[in-house]
Amino acid sequence: AYVVLGAAPGTGKTILAVQMLYKAMMSGNRALYYSFEVPRRAIIARLLAVHIAAKTPSSPISYGAMIDRTLTPEQRNIATEAWLEICDAVKNNVMIFDPSTMTADQLTNSAISFAIRGGCDLVIVDQMHHMSDSDKRTDTKQRLSNISRELARLPKRINELTQLGMPLVLALARLNRGGYDKPALEALKESGDIESDAEMV
Repeated sequence: AYVVLGAAPGTGKTILAVQMLYKAMMSGNRALYYSFEVPRRAIIARLLAVHIAAKTPSSPISYGAMIDRTLTPEQRNIATEAWLEICDAVKNNVMIFDPSTMTADQLTNSAISFAIRGGCDLVIVDQMHHMSDSDKRTDTKQRLSNISRELARLPKRINELTQLGMPLVLALARLNRGGYDKPALEALKESGDIESDAEMV
């Protein structure tokens, strides 16, 4: 399935995506995360924060404290134990990339290479607006249309090559800030054909 999650900047799309990645990896699923805005280490820190909150809900450790390295000795012990558990859950089942940009063809090849080594259950693209197109002459709308079309084809291509089922491909997309009282398809920024390609927006 190909699903697009659209929201205005700063409304928690990445946090939700990381929580989905966490649920997938803790269930033993194989997953890919392409982060075009947030560094890989920050995604891992968010994963760790989610795991600590699930593990010790009475004493959660903030994401900011881990990034700033302002943990107390007790918090460091909790974080170390949680980190080892995260590493054990990840092993060879989760890969996180943080390229500055990537074409749809490059992402497809990367995902297929991962999937043929044991399948793939989830692919998260955060965010698709930062991806590039192999044809440098295209405008923004056409670029996003091309990217969306390739992402929509990805689940089927992975299944055809692995015979291990179709993954969920979740693409994060920006909405325009103004002009809409509540989210609408028309608010997808430079949407191209995103709304028609996706099974759910």
